[in-house]
Amino acid sequence: MDKGARYFTMPLVVEGKVVRHLPVLCLSPNATIKHVTYDQLLQQLCKDFLIEYLWYDKVCIDQSNKDAKLQEIKQMHRIYSNACYTVAIVPEVHVFNPKYLDTINPVFAKTQAFWKRSWTLEEAMSSKRILIVGTDTNLWQHSLNTCNIPTTADLLSAYMLDFVNQHQGGGSVNQALHYAHFRKSAKEHDKIFSLINIFHDMFEDMKIDYKMDIKTAFSIFYQMVASKDLSILCFGGITHNDGSRCLESTMKDHSLPTWTGVSGVHIVPYVTTTVTLFQSPYFICDDMSLHIPTKYYKKLPIVPFDFACFSPLASHDKEQWRQQQTMFKERQESMGVRKVVAESTALMDWSIVMYGISNLYATHYHHPQDTSFMKIRPLSLTEDCNECVILPVLLKSHDLAGTDIGGSTLLNQRAGYNHNYYLPVIKKYMDNTNSAKEQYKAIGIYFLGGPHFGELSSDDPNEILYSVFGDVANNEVKEFIIN
Repeated sequence: MDKGARYFTMPLVVEGKVVRHLPVLCLSPNATIKHVTYDQLLQQLCKDFLIEYLWYDKVCIDQSNKDAKLQEIKQMHRIYSNACYTVAIVPEVHVFNPKYLDTINPVFAKTQAFWKRSWTLEEAMSSKRILIVGTDTNLWQHSLNTCNIPTTADLLSAYMLDFVNQHQGGGSVNQALHYAHFRKSAKEHDKIFSLINIFHDMFEDMKIDYKMDIKTAFSIFYQMVASKDLSILCFGGITHNDGSRCLESTMKDHSLPTWTGVSGVHIVPYVTTTVTLFQSPYFICDDMSLHIPTKYYKKLPIVPFDFACFSPLASHDKEQWRQQQTMFKERQESMGVRKVVAESTALMDWSIVMYGISNLYATHYHHPQDTSFMKIRPLSLTEDCNECVILPVLLKSHDLAGTDIGGSTLLNQRAGYNHNYYLPVIKKYMDNTNSAKEQYKAIGIYFLGGPHFGELSSDDPNEILYSVFGDVANNEVKEFIIN
C-alpha cells in the first residue's frame, strides 16, 4: 500500500457467520433477487462508496500462520484507529417505518451479532468513524464526543466511537466494561485481547498469548485497570423491577472479585474519580483483593423500594408488589419536571431520575434521620441488605447533552455535558477463610445526583465529598478489604 494512502477497515457480522451471498431487498413484485458471492459484494461496496483500499482481516491476515495472526491481533487497534472509517455490513439494520425517518431512530437490529461479539466491540471503539450498511438504509456515524458535526445519535456515536480520543485522555474503564461483560467470543482469550486493545496505552508491555492461563490473564487485566481508574467501581444492579435480569453476563465462570462489577452492570457515560479521602494509596494484592485505607466512611441503614426487585412484597404479597410497579410505570410515563409533593412520590421520583441518568434501576433508598424526605437518596445494588457502607470515592459522570438538528431527533450534535455524582457501596460478609480481618463485597453505587437537576447546590467535588463525610472522621484508619 502506498505510504499515506487512505484505507478502510471491514468487519462483517451476520449472527457471527461469514456471509457468502446476500439477497437484495425486493421493492416491487417485479424486482429480481440477485445472489452474489462475498467477493462480489465487497467489490460492489467499494465501487458504491468510492473505497480505494479495503483492509479485511480474512484476506489481510495470514490465517495459517499462528505467529503472524497473533501479532496482527495485538495491533488491531492501530489498524482500525488509523483507517479513514470502518464499514460494517449488518443486514438486520433496516427502516421499519419510512414515515418516521426524520423523527425517530428508523433502524431495527434487536438480535444482531454486531452487539454481541467481543471483537466487534474493539473494532467499534477503535474506529474514528463507521459506515453501517443495512438492508435498505445506511448509517454514517462519528463520535459526538470528538467531532461537533451532526451525526445519527445512538450508543455508537455517544459512547463507543473514537474511544481513545474521547475527553482528551480516552474513555473510562466503566464505559468499556459496560459492554465487555456481556460480549461473547469463540475463545475466552479473545475477550482479553479485545479489552487490552481498547486500553492499549496501559498494556503496551503486557505479554499475553493463547497459552497463558485465562485466570492469570484476567487477573493481570483487572489489576492494571483498577490501579489506574476507580470508575471500575461505578456499577449497579442488573435486575428489572419485576425481578427479571436486564442482561446475562458472560464473565460468570471466571471467579472474579466483586469490585470488577461482573455481578452488575457499569453505567455507560464517561466517569472520572474526582476526589478521594484516603489516608494512604489504595492497592490490589496478588489474591485480587482491593484494599482501601480511610478514616472517612459511613454505615447506612437502607430500605428496599416497594416496587423494586428486592421488595419484601415480592415474596409476601405479589399482587401489591405488581400494583406498586404499575404505579411506578404510570409515574414514570407522566413525570415531567420533577415536583416532589409527598414522600411516596419522592421515592418514585428519585428512582426515575436515577434510571433516566444512569440507566440503572434503583433497588434501595437511604433516608437520613431527622431530615426531610428531600434528602432521600437511591442506591442501585446487586444484592439485598439492610445496612451498607459508602466509601469516600467521588465518581463524577459526564452525561452527554445533545441538540436535535433541524427538528429531527435522529440527527444530533453535542451541546455539552451534565454532571452527576456517585459513591461506591460495599457490604460486610462472612469470610470462610478464618481471616482475622473483616471482608467486604462491592455491591453497587449510591446516587448523589447533580446540580443540573437541583439535587446538589454545588458542582465542586471537594465541597460535595466533605458535605457527605466531613463530620464522620474516625479516630483510626480502617482498611477495607474488598473481594
